Amino acid sequence: MSSISIELKSDLCVATGTGYSSFVDTDVSYDAFGLPYIPARRLKGCLREAGEYIGVDKVTLDRLFGTRGQDKPGTLMISNGHLVEADALRQYLDQQKAQGHPILPQTVLNLFTHIRASTSVDPDTGVAKDETLRYTRVVNQKHPGGGKQNLIFVFECEDDGNPDTQKELKSICKALRNIGANRTRGLGAVKCTYDSGVQNDTGANQDAPDTGDGTNKQLSLHLKLLDPLLITALSGDDCCNYVSGAAVLGAMASLYLKQFRQPDALFEKLFLCGKVTYSNLYISDAEGTECIPAPYFIRKLKSSDSHVDGQTLTFYDDKSRLIKGRMPEGTDESVLKQIERLAQPKPMRGKMLSRPAFDNQTITECKVKTERAYHHSVHNTDRSMIWRQTDPQDDDPKNSLANDASMYVHTCIEAGQYLFGTIEGPENLLQILAKLLEKWPLRLGMSRSAQYSRCVLAKEKPTISDLPQTKAIPISAGGKLVIALESDLIPETQDSMIESIVKDVISTDIQHDDIQMDQTAMDYHMIHGYHAKRNLRNTPVRAAMMGSVITVKLEQAHTFNADFLRVGRRKAEGFGAVRLYDADKLKGFKTAKTAGTMPAQDQTDVDISWFTKALQAANPSDAIQLGREIYATVKGCFNDRSITSSLIGRLMLMTEEAVSMEDMKGRIASIKKKEKKEVCEKVFAAVCDQLVQTNNATLWKDCWMAILRLARYDLKGK
Repeated sequence: MSSISIELKSDLCVATGTGYSSFVDTDVSYDAFGLPYIPARRLKGCLREAGEYIGVDKVTLDRLFGTRGQDKPGTLMISNGHLVEADALRQYLDQQKAQGHPILPQTVLNLFTHIRASTSVDPDTGVAKDETLRYTRVVNQKHPGGGKQNLIFVFECEDDGNPDTQKELKSICKALRNIGANRTRGLGAVKCTYDSGVQNDTGANQDAPDTGDGTNKQLSLHLKLLDPLLITALSGDDCCNYVSGAAVLGAMASLYLKQFRQPDALFEKLFLCGKVTYSNLYISDAEGTECIPAPYFIRKLKSSDSHVDGQTLTFYDDKSRLIKGRMPEGTDESVLKQIERLAQPKPMRGKMLSRPAFDNQTITECKVKTERAYHHSVHNTDRSMIWRQTDPQDDDPKNSLANDASMYVHTCIEAGQYLFGTIEGPENLLQILAKLLEKWPLRLGMSRSAQYSRCVLAKEKPTISDLPQTKAIPISAGGKLVIALESDLIPETQDSMIESIVKDVISTDIQHDDIQMDQTAMDYHMIHGYHAKRNLRNTPVRAAMMGSVITVKLEQAHTFNADFLRVGRRKAEGFGAVRLYDADKLKGFKTAKTAGTMPAQDQTDVDISWFTKALQAANPSDAIQLGREIYATVKGCFNDRSITSSLIGRLMLMTEEAVSMEDMKGRIASIKKKEKKEVCEKVFAAVCDQLVQTNNATLWKDCWMAILRLARYDLKGK
């Protein structure tokens, strides 16, 4: 694996495009722990500019970085740049949180960054312009451990292994001298180096092994996200909380072409003819717990964390807005009216549930953590956006948007989470896929060549096992069969979707006259997809959404041989997963605590003793402990509605600049809004009184800062 290292030669501001409330106008990129990082897309754009600057030919640049509209990404794939000690620091911070001594992200961030103020000056008068004061957070050049060491960020990357390409890439990295915002005004000076590392053998001269079809097995795909995942739903939504089987199929096909020369007969068996089925990947945990989309017969009570069992769908009374059988007989009428007003059940659309817990009649939600990432695109003459241009007959550059710039935002799945799914097919074919997964990281979703999508096996080797045992579902005469969709389903015919699904699911030996449609809870959307070769969207088709439920009443008793099957079209891409239930057994569900999805970090032996020393130096333990004690007594004052996150941020900036308690009082008195000023004066006076009474007035600044951090932490939690 090759890597690119960035050593800071000055302070750095790799801006995110956002600010922090109203006291930081331009913020830097940092993770949930408060550790700064450099997004890969910032570096990739700078590297391309550096290559153009030193005269690297366009063919090489296009091969490395890709071009807009081509069906294959560039050969250079870069992940986010993290601090050398990032993994060890995350492990330590996780341990502190587990032990009940969490270190606030802002406290960690303050070790690596500081805030700079700037303004615009009128060139004629030399006086600062009104309303131009801006605050920018920058990453410190020097390592917080002390000494002359600079901060170093490391980007893991992949390339094609070509020595000539690596030579060009090494020159490009050497030519890169500045990155980030204000790079022409003293920020962003860097030293960039490229290390080819140990290259994987691509096997470009190998032939794919000739293998026959073996017994059908199941390959468990348990993945850990190393980078954020930007996955777009096939229906065209911005971000999806799962990975479709179609995306898994495409990613595995890319690994195959990376290992072997070109598509062949084996490629067709693996990816084109439907012999191998790729399921959706849903959120999981470190142990590989399987999750499923919440079926619509599970409802969550409005204004409550409680859930209602399967009787909601079958026995829901639309007239009284109550659930029959839920309340005991003789319940007071006022209680029933209160339930009618507050406890209305709502379908859990888009939610995930733990399958083991669900099988044990327990509702355990598995939440997917997401984040928003901002990007800035410059549309220059060479790489302009065609759809942003104005009239092509208009030659006036003032009326063209080709040289304009734009800010856009993505919602993506946070790194560090786990995904789980399966691949089913002949054992010999699964063994080939398992070897590909052991050798290469899997890249899913969009922006695979920079910043997003990289994931690896959660365990050293994938597991190939027998297909799970299915169980028979006996339905008595007059009983009801519940058909729940565990993935989107595209029926064979588009005329009558519900009837088509029922026809595909129910055995042919059941006469149509013996079937009576009972109730349904269905959602639909259009599936688009994208054909990279043609650079066009696929023909849209209508699909039933995962979680949808159909209830069928059987006039005669019947036993279904399996409780799980795949029906409809495009089954090899994860569509058509169906689970069958006996409606009489869908009762008695109970609510459990939401399952966490962020695992502990991997063990590491990196020495981070400097981190604890830097924390203690920046935040004296005596002052922090005293701040916690005082905060417990004045916590109620921060519940005032006028106390906002932005106001706390302003107070923190005032505190950093104040030289004494009296100076701080004067700064608080300068707050213009009367309500905010009175609350701040009241809180600060209470803190000062306790400091004076305990003879700790000299620790006022560190203590007051600790109180403000705790208040902001609680405010964000609300």
